[in-house]
Amino acid sequence: MRSNSDWQDFSPYFGNQPGYDTTAGRAIWGETDGMAFSGNIGIGAYSVLMLSQ
Repeated sequence: MRSNSDWQDFSPYFGNQPGYDTTAGRAIWGETDGMAFSGNIGIGAYSVLMLSQ
């Protein structure tokens, strides 16, 4: 990760939510809009993660 816009060094008001690996699999709980699979995304509210190789 190159930059996380939720990092508290940018502002003490930011949540400092870390980015994490996305996982996906067969949905076993929660609202899935009728879809068989679901996933999570590790990003804070109103944030931008800049990724590169």
